[in-house]
Amino acid sequence: MRPGLTDYEYSFLRLLDHITNGSIIEISTTGTAILYRPGLIAGNNGKPVKHTVPEGCTRGVTYFLEPLCALAPFSKAPFNVLLDGGVITAATEEDYSVDTLRTAVLPLLANFDIGRNIEVRINKRSSAGKGSDGKFAPGAGEVHLTFGHQVRLPKTLHLVNPGRVKRIRGVAYVTGVSAGNNQRMIEAARSK
Repeated sequence: MRPGLTDYEYSFLRLLDHITNGSIIEISTTGTAILYRPGLIAGNNGKPVKHTVPEGCTRGVTYFLEPLCALAPFSKAPFNVLLDGGVITAATEEDYSVDTLRTAVLPLLANFDIGRNIEVRINKRSSAGKGSDGKFAPGAGEVHLTFGHQVRLPKTLHLVNPGRVKRIRGVAYVTGVSAGNNQRMIEAARSK
């Protein structure tokens, strides 16, 4: 394994630089030392920031979306980011899928009174896989994050009673095969 920052880590730092004003990022020539002084999270007044993920990225798009969802409520203006390129919208070994972020993680923000004008839209789906040469073949998906709810100070959360699990839900999708396989998969999951 090569020491230093990978391509997707450089890409993430460039994305942070695009959504902030006054950030200072200094990386050593070997890529093993980094100095990051955060700037003001400015948002972009609803204009989309288009960010292309590098082609060799082996991480899921949630690697980029998770920190953005944590920073977006504290921006000065509405947040709008479009991730495209070598984006993998299916789950990888290290990251969960965008559907999990959309259906499970974003609703948790409502506990902190952050819940209006938040949307994660999957414009194009893609899945990771190995190409014919045995190397990693990236997808070409597109994910749009819109975050229009800004807060000055989030509400604190006191978890006294965790509650019960009422039902388990999920999202099923297939790529590269007929839609009938997806329907059979859903029926098999419901029958258990």
